[in-house]
Amino acid sequence: MQHLSNEILSQGDLQNTHFLEGRALYAGHLMLHYGHFITEGLSRLYPVVKSIDFDYIAFLPFIFGGNLFVNSPPGYHEFIFASLGISLDQIILLRDLTCFNELWVPSPAWPINSDAHPVMSDIYRKVRDYSLNSLTSDELKSSHNLYIARSANLRSDRNYVIEGAFRDLGFNVVALEKFSFREQMMLLNQAKCVAGFSGSGLHNIVFCNPKTSLVEITDSRTRGKALPMQIAANRIDRRRSLVLDHSMNLSLIKKSVTQFLG
Repeated sequence: MQHLSNEILSQGDLQNTHFLEGRALYAGHLMLHYGHFITEGLSRLYPVVKSIDFDYIAFLPFIFGGNLFVNSPPGYHEFIFASLGISLDQIILLRDLTCFNELWVPSPAWPINSDAHPVMSDIYRKVRDYSLNSLTSDELKSSHNLYIARSANLRSDRNYVIEGAFRDLGFNVVALEKFSFREQMMLLNQAKCVAGFSGSGLHNIVFCNPKTSLVEITDSRTRGKALPMQIAANRIDRRRSLVLDHSMNLSLIKKSVTQFLG
């Protein structure tokens, strides 16, 4: 641990400096964009899943939305932090000069648009196990194929016809945002295959069973090429995946998916 020099301390206002005892973990920016939160936003929390105790989890507030988290934390924040054994009372947002008695600063296990370290699998397993343990016997259902619908997709004018094609193939078409996060996790945990357009919705694959496969529909942004973060997400558990472009003939999409599912 490095101690602050007198020169550095002299540049701050010590009268207004917060001094915190105990052990703290610096977790990077607190992402309020869902897709970024569940990927690089969790990537410094691996010491927590290695059973190292911390008194505080310190985040830098992102460029917007810090007050939103303080006043009304999104459900996905609450659920995921709880699954990792982190209470909201442990979380601090670094807005002022703060001195820690002991501060851990781990390297990110998943930098944006880069491959993820295998330790990310441990983080997602904790979330998955927490979700499964919260289900009642009535909620445990047989596996299904899940299509994640998008209420708006400015990068494709074939949103609804492709959605209909997957419905014809027997996929359960859902708009995840209409469910509580606990219910979203229940649907994802029991999915045999997850399909949908490229983006944050498909990043949810990290919470699924490693045997759950993925069908990514690309749009005008990527034109047949999977998003880099989706490729990295699939590699975490060596997941089977199929990439199709939204411009393909519907019959070819159906044939490709049918063959992929076996």
